[in-house]
Amino acid sequence: MLEGVVQVVCPHCDHDNRIPRERLREAPPCVACGGALFEGRPAPLDDERRFDKHVRHNDIPVLALFHAAWSADSSALHAAFERAAPQLEPYARLATVGGAALPDLAGRLKVVRYPTLLLLHHERELARATGAMNLAQLLAWARPRIAAVAA
Repeated sequence: MLEGVVQVVCPHCDHDNRIPRERLREAPPCVACGGALFEGRPAPLDDERRFDKHVRHNDIPVLALFHAAWSADSSALHAAFERAAPQLEPYARLATVGGAALPDLAGRLKVVRYPTLLLLHHERELARATGAMNLAQLLAWARPRIAAVAA
């Protein structure tokens, strides 16, 4: 990573974008597709290849919610996760992953219960939490962990 420059993967086309750190808050567009790099909502990472690219190439951490449609706890946390996105971006990429749809990925990351939150940075797991949380609990859990990556 160049000093003062961060690499952010586009949630639309998965292109790598290099941006001055001070411009992150301006929600710059992707240089390839023109889509917003941050939209205030989680990006659905619907296949293993896309997930791996975001985890490997983003200089910001990826906060991934592994959820299951049949889980009431997943529904509750998913709602809080949606509301948390505008408060945690652009210092983290929030992503949702349907765990049942990607069993190989869930198995590789040892996700055994839904919902599970994983905070990852350059392929390294930094933190994990399972079970339902409301918005306040989610923000209290995520903010200091995301800030520790930026420090």
